[in-house]
Amino acid sequence: MKLIVRADDVGYTDICNVGAFETIYNGVTTAADLMLDTPGAVDAMKRLKELPWISVGWHSHFWGSPLLDPSEVPSLYDESTGHFRRDINRAEDVDYDECIKEMRAQMERCIKYLGRVPDTGGMAFGNSPFSKAIMDICEEYGILSSFAWSKPFPFFEKNAEFRAPKNCADRKIYMMPSAVPGGHAENTLRSDSLQETLQYDPLEDLLSGAIFEGIPEDATAVFVLHPGYVDHYVLCEGDHGPGAIHYLLVRPADQYALCSDRIKQFIIDKKLELCSFTDAAYGTRKYQNHLRLIGSPLAV
Repeated sequence: MKLIVRADDVGYTDICNVGAFETIYNGVTTAADLMLDTPGAVDAMKRLKELPWISVGWHSHFWGSPLLDPSEVPSLYDESTGHFRRDINRAEDVDYDECIKEMRAQMERCIKYLGRVPDTGGMAFGNSPFSKAIMDICEEYGILSSFAWSKPFPFFEKNAEFRAPKNCADRKIYMMPSAVPGGHAENTLRSDSLQETLQYDPLEDLLSGAIFEGIPEDATAVFVLHPGYVDHYVLCEGDHGPGAIHYLLVRPADQYALCSDRIKQFIIDKKLELCSFTDAAYGTRKYQNHLRLIGSPLAV
């Protein structure tokens, strides 16, 4: 079985990036989902440009501020916070053309600092103007695109509403139900008890093998965590969703887990082949070639 290990919310802040990139340099992260509008985006893109074996996804949360002047995208902007609207993903009064202009600005920024657009992206929600714009921008720039994931589901199937270019390999990719909203590991965080919350262990489901149930042995599985360190922006100005407070504890725990010897030994023992999204989609072996080059015992 192939395994993609995806770090979400990369580019949140420079400080958050320190933890996220530690899991790339010294851990098992093979893919980085990048936010393009947040304070740490440029730092993340400059780092990722030097890591061509890591696939880059467009993590289109819009937790930051417009790259364009707010007067150009008024329907996307919240004057009271100085950031994007919290309901931008699903709001029907968001202007589609304004979304397109802002998203193009983000893509051009990505080309400037990363040297290319993201390989995969972006998360869309239903048929809102924002969601339509995401899908159209992915089409315009040739980005492999999908709607928000369910758990688990075949990545390359009609019910996933997945768009792929004609040269994309027909490979099934499954999301593991762990450390994502409603996942097994995250359920330990849904408590008012600090003691119970601190019991969160992102390795529990992976090492037990429970989250592999229902995933064919010849498929590619995706393990998603949110590694990073927490600073004032992450604490106060970023995610304001229902699970935001929990992710303040998740991030450093996930950073530790993805760099641990336990997860590396598990991957070796189970003979899992680490790969990136582009490796899985196009049949390349960039991540494995990198492991061989550095003499890693994780190479297969």
